[in-house]
Amino acid sequence: MINFKSDVSLKDYCTISVGGNAKLLTEVYSLHELYEAYMYCITHNIKYKVIGLGANLVFDDNGFDGAIIVNRTCNLSKRYNSVFVSSGVTMAELINYCYNLGLTGLEVFAGIPSTIGGAIVNNLGVK
Repeated sequence: MINFKSDVSLKDYCTISVGGNAKLLTEVYSLHELYEAYMYCITHNIKYKVIGLGANLVFDDNGFDGAIIVNRTCNLSKRYNSVFVSSGVTMAELINYCYNLGLTGLEVFAGIPSTIGGAIVNNLGVK
């Protein structure tokens, strides 16, 4: 069962430390928990946002009248010639994981504070 906290300051969930409170907030650590939190919001008609590191977020000082789902999923695995990664993994974690496997090519993203989900949503590296 997902545990939503009430009236949580959003300042701790973005890198520039601004913003009011979220009506509800939960941190999820598995894909199952992410799905549960999403389904809770859908079935209870609660608006929601899924966030990662919060590096590109500025929260309103008036807060968010809904649920914030903080994606902390961190699954990395290699099968055959592919690496599988969950959306809450940071770019740094993925780069280190691949480096330790002898895989290269992601070095251009080193130092960018992003999760994989955030990188995909924001088209990281696309010009």
